[in-house]
Amino acid sequence: MNDATHPTLNVSGGTGSIVIPTRVATVDAGTSNVVVTFSIPMNASTVSWTFTDPAVTFTPSWDSTNTILSLSHSTPFHECNYQTIQLFGRDLAHGYDLVAGPVPNPWTFSVRCDIPNVVETLPPDKGFSVVLDAPVWVRFSEPMNTSSVRWSITGGITLAGTWNANETELTLTHATPFTSCTAYTAQIKAGTDKIGIGLGPGPVPNPWMFATTCPNPYIGRTDPADGARNVPLATPIVVTFSAPMNTSSVTWTIWLAERNSSDASLSPASVCMRFAT
Repeated sequence: MNDATHPTLNVSGGTGSIVIPTRVATVDAGTSNVVVTFSIPMNASTVSWTFTDPAVTFTPSWDSTNTILSLSHSTPFHECNYQTIQLFGRDLAHGYDLVAGPVPNPWTFSVRCDIPNVVETLPPDKGFSVVLDAPVWVRFSEPMNTSSVRWSITGGITLAGTWNANETELTLTHATPFTSCTAYTAQIKAGTDKIGIGLGPGPVPNPWMFATTCPNPYIGRTDPADGARNVPLATPIVVTFSAPMNTSSVTWTIWLAERNSSDASLSPASVCMRFAT
């Protein structure tokens, strides 16, 4: 029998049918489907596959023409690995075996390495009026190797860490209270995920700074921030205080400070502002 009548994995067709992930693809370590397009309709009951990771179990679903097979899986692919899959089966019309075609079968794809990072902290960066016994809480983007995680904080405070069940959230407590009216800088200094990938930059600052509660009010946040550059000319100045203010007591001054001649990126003059109560 001529092999042209046998089913193959297909890359031809008006829309460019493909096998996903392809031989050269890099995929996320999540639950992306493996999608296969055949050259002719298949007998679904005869189609089977092998996969290099026995922990991943696929659930098949077919389109109405029996030419497109989607293999879904609830167990994620393992990060930083190569995986190989091979399909077997017969066509619907004649029972011919699946043979080699324009797409490799078996084929191999790589799984992306996700870099762990800090995605949320409490207190947040530039937080203020933090109570003196508040814990420091950190959420990571993925489960961490807890024994590898190192942290620090200024002010001579000793932090003790506990983890949630998923090992994605770290709570740092301290027997010695924070000092009032004090700024602290906390940092997750090191750590790896479950497969040894080191901590990388994330969407929130690390290290980050916060300030504790204080009997006296203080300025907790300004917009524009100190040192901001290229601020639009009509931008209002917004000041957030640590406590409600007697508005009639608040005064301010504003002046132009000459730029540092060594910093050519600054405008010819910078705005300086001082509040008094």
